[in-house]
Amino acid sequence: MPYRADIEAALHALRQQVFESGDYLKVAIELADVEFDLDNFPPEMHAMLRTHQAELRRLLDRGEPQTIEQRLEYNMESGTHSILDVERLSPTPDFGAVSPVPQADLPECAVWRSPA
Repeated sequence: MPYRADIEAALHALRQQVFESGDYLKVAIELADVEFDLDNFPPEMHAMLRTHQAELRRLLDRGEPQTIEQRLEYNMESGTHSILDVERLSPTPDFGAVSPVPQADLPECAVWRSPA
């Protein structure tokens, strides 16, 4: 991804590029047909596992996601383990957001240079 001065535009472009490449975790596909051995889980989790799997199958019946938002819905709380999970900019660290590194922390980061 080439440098862009507009960080928000760069984030959205990178998310779209990763989505189109398919280089992210696809939980629904991997788990929808897994047969859970419920004996390995406490009884209070059985209903939750069945419900979760039924939801995954329902999503798969709708077909492959056509948008980033649909992929995030398919993956539920597992996320995609990719930039797709980072949806916005924030001035301070926050869940699902990218935020600036404080100037004092920059020397600890990998080689950092101001873009030309």
